[in-house]
Amino acid sequence: MAANLNPPSHFAQPLVEPEMRAEGTRLLPPSSFQRRDVPDPWQALAHARNRLDELQQENEMLRNTKPREKTVSKEQQTCDHPCMAVSRPIPEPPLPPSPLPTHQFFHLQHTADILSKQATELAQVRSEVMTLRSQRQKEVGELEERLREVEVKYTTETASLMATKKCQEEELRAQMSILKTKHDSEVTSKQDTIKSLNEELMRTQTLYKQEVSQLREKLLTSQAESERIRNELVNSNREKNLTIESLQSQVSKLKTYIGDAQTTSRSTAHWQVERDQLLKKIKDLEKDLDNQHSAVQLLNVRLSSTNEILGIQEAELSRVKGESVDSGKKLQLLLTRWREKVFELLVQLKSQEIVGRNVRRDHKWQVAEFEEKMTSLENKCHLLEHSIADREAQLQLERGQSQSLQDELASVQQVAELLDAKLKDYEETVPQLTSLLQSFRQRHAGTEEKLCSLTARLGSFDQRISFAVGRIEILKGLVARKEALWRLGEKETPSTNQEPTPDEKEQVVERSSLDQLRTELERVTHERDALAARIKQDSEAMQEQYNKVTAKFESRHERDAARLQDLELKLQHQLKDLKSVSGRLDQAESECKEYQRTIGRLKTELAKSQLSADRASADKMAAMETQLTNQLAEMEKRLNDARREQAKAVVSLRQQERQMTRERERAAQMMQTQEEHFQLEIDRVTSQLREADKDRNLLMATLKQEGLVGQYKAQRAAARRPDIETEKPTEKPPNGDSAKPGKAKGHTATQVKPKVPLSAILTELQSLTAQVLEAEDTEHSDVEDTDKG
Repeated sequence: MAANLNPPSHFAQPLVEPEMRAEGTRLLPPSSFQRRDVPDPWQALAHARNRLDELQQENEMLRNTKPREKTVSKEQQTCDHPCMAVSRPIPEPPLPPSPLPTHQFFHLQHTADILSKQATELAQVRSEVMTLRSQRQKEVGELEERLREVEVKYTTETASLMATKKCQEEELRAQMSILKTKHDSEVTSKQDTIKSLNEELMRTQTLYKQEVSQLREKLLTSQAESERIRNELVNSNREKNLTIESLQSQVSKLKTYIGDAQTTSRSTAHWQVERDQLLKKIKDLEKDLDNQHSAVQLLNVRLSSTNEILGIQEAELSRVKGESVDSGKKLQLLLTRWREKVFELLVQLKSQEIVGRNVRRDHKWQVAEFEEKMTSLENKCHLLEHSIADREAQLQLERGQSQSLQDELASVQQVAELLDAKLKDYEETVPQLTSLLQSFRQRHAGTEEKLCSLTARLGSFDQRISFAVGRIEILKGLVARKEALWRLGEKETPSTNQEPTPDEKEQVVERSSLDQLRTELERVTHERDALAARIKQDSEAMQEQYNKVTAKFESRHERDAARLQDLELKLQHQLKDLKSVSGRLDQAESECKEYQRTIGRLKTELAKSQLSADRASADKMAAMETQLTNQLAEMEKRLNDARREQAKAVVSLRQQERQMTRERERAAQMMQTQEEHFQLEIDRVTSQLREADKDRNLLMATLKQEGLVGQYKAQRAAARRPDIETEKPTEKPPNGDSAKPGKAKGHTATQVKPKVPLSAILTELQSLTAQVLEAEDTEHSDVEDTDKG
């Protein structure tokens, strides 16, 4: 019976196959199930990569540790085999016939049967524990395989995510390049437009500067003239003031002398008003004086030129020989007509001077207006430049803001895409985790139920063992009682019976049988004690193993519970992160929408501002162009008028040159003819003078001889005295009258001409009138040709 029991080594080292042990080594360490905080969703990919690297390292370590564990499992198998050999049933040796009574033998057999049953039940419990362990190891292997599959999926998903990220980055780069090209093209177009506008502004500024420089030069000249005139007027005013002061001093002296000098009681305001009025009058008079001086100077120049022309013409006329008295009237008519023509020409010249003066005055006013307009236009140009610079600065700021908004949008879109990918991954992993948790809970519940049933059976086994121990103690008590009775019988036998009788012989036989029984009992008790000790050891080992198993199970249960809590916390954190990420996504989407709205609004405002600026610039440019076109039209009109006047003046100058050449030729011919005629006349006159001198000498000689010359001189002297006395009062008024117009006209006769006979003057006047008529005809024809052209 004792041979059917298993040794303690069978309970110390469970029989497990090496394959199951090798599978048990595939468990992950606790560090892989610890919680790792995710401080920032941006670093999720980096954490995932680090996690993958750690898992790969741990897998390599586990793979390296597999052969060692296999060798250990083989050693355990070699240790288990002799134990199994010991645990095999050994054939029982034939027991000697027991001299014990039947009831004791049946009792011992009953205890042996109970012990064998308990041993079989313990073997069944061990087999069940082994099966549970094998199931547990299989489940752990399945979980490891699932974890590997999850790792593979995670690696594939991370690779796909990296690929998608790269694709998205390439797409974003392409979009950024397209946007940059568009932006550069827009910037270049805007810069081209700005350059064109700046060039137009520079051109207009150069034109304005040229016009301003010309006008400034004219102004400087006019200012110099005005300063000169002012200086002259100041000097004249000083002289007048000096004369006035001298006259006032004389008047005051006369008043004091007469006694009519009285103190004036006029107020300073009255004097100031009078002074202002007088200053205004003086200014007006100065202006009139300026105009009169200019007119007098021009008139003096023209009068001097006309006087020279008249002197030349009179000199030429004086050379012409006088004709008959009948032609004198014609010559006077021609002279009057010629004088009328000359007067008309002088009137035309005077009107032209007046018109030119008015034109100059208008030109000065226009120059002042143009200067004012130029200053206003320059101010407008500066304002436009500043406004353009302001608009450019605003555009640059808005472009920078739009660029920053686009960058923020791109970053937010990337974050949103990453979060969407993570959400999808989490959503995909959540059902897997829930299924794993459910299966793990179910298996954990099954294992707990099995462990509860096993603990209940172990309690029944403990009760049976305690019952067997009690029975063994009862047997020990019975055996001790029998031994005590036997010893009492031995003590009683030598005292009563000394000789052996048949009864005594039977007793001796019985005693020998009792000795055998005692030895058997000792052997049985020894075996019983050994079995009890062995049972105690086995029970203690079982209890220790049970405690170890329970501790391991509890530790694993606690680990699994902690892992479940960690997983639940992770799920909660992930859900919170998902909620926060979803909230952030909503906020980002709302911000993106707001940014898009602001961008649209800013674009509309930009378009409006650009349109308004373009309209304003177009309006200003149109106004400037209209003003400039009007000014150019006016200038062109004036230029055309000036060109026409210049053409007329050129034509008139050419006609005058032609007339002068013709007149010179005619004068030369006339001079030649006159010289010839004068030479002939001089010869004739010299001959006549010689004859007259001869006759005079003869007459004087005859008169002196007769004494008539002295009588004639005395009579002539007596006759001329009353004539002189009558001529003196008549000659004075014409001289005074002739002096007055000479003073008014301003030196009409500057040179004293020699006396010429009237015939020569008339001939010259005839020639001049003919020339003047021809010149008028040619002028009319030239003017008609120019008007037609």
